[in-house]
Amino acid sequence: MLGVIFGLVFCVCLTVGSFADSLWTTGVRTRALGYAVAASDLGLESALKNPATLSAIRHTQWRVDIFDDYNGDAYAGVYGLGYQMGQNAVAIQVPYQYIGQIPLTSEGGDGKGQQSGETSDSTFMPVVTWSHLVMEGISVGVSGKGLYQTLNQSTATGAGIDLGMLVVCNDFRVAASIQNIWSTKRWKNGSEETMGKRITLGSGLTLTPDMNLLGDWNYESGQSTCQVGLTLALAPDIHVMLGLPNIADPSQFHLGVDLGLSQLALTLAYEFHSVLGQSYILGVRYEN
Repeated sequence: MLGVIFGLVFCVCLTVGSFADSLWTTGVRTRALGYAVAASDLGLESALKNPATLSAIRHTQWRVDIFDDYNGDAYAGVYGLGYQMGQNAVAIQVPYQYIGQIPLTSEGGDGKGQQSGETSDSTFMPVVTWSHLVMEGISVGVSGKGLYQTLNQSTATGAGIDLGMLVVCNDFRVAASIQNIWSTKRWKNGSEETMGKRITLGSGLTLTPDMNLLGDWNYESGQSTCQVGLTLALAPDIHVMLGLPNIADPSQFHLGVDLGLSQLALTLAYEFHSVLGQSYILGVRYEN
């Protein structure tokens, strides 16, 4: 049955369009895998997309990821710490993003828009996650998140909730999550924005002991996309990752390598976007 579900998710993937992935589902391994992590065992990183996957951490896990996005116009990162206590796991993470060189326009004498300067956008979002192992192979999770954003001398605050579940049966993994429940962003001038809900169905399959295939189907604001990721173990402590954040556009691809160093691990990732350019990501994590 799980194999049928896995196949259906990947078949649906072949028929859908695309949308821009949110900063808040990110991490260096997440991005190396094309964001296809809803049914993965990454722990802290995948918990930003599916809170139930936090149950994958063994005892303690922390991470620091730093991104240099698209030719230096954007910088982002994530700090995170997670801890497992029996059948429960808890974590706090803080994704952040800075975007500079945003053009400001004003109406010129000819009635056309003219660039009048530049501004920047800074965003922070603390996320607290709890997951629970209901029974062997079945986990559920919930995340509460806040938001603080500054844009052109204006500020906004917000909050929201994410829910998720994960089912593991031998070599198959099936997941579902819904993000941005009751999520509203309020600007200082009184205006409000409702953040669109995202629904994700994820699946994972262990093809061989050294190779894992992941796939996510996402639906948000009337648009859907499919993401695919592949991990290959070249050695016990060396893993190569390949991801397509939108299989409808294979010109956008992600690559990564994960190097284990005892309880520490170093991850390097590279992204190519046909319009935005290139990104380089560095991540360090600790697990015991």
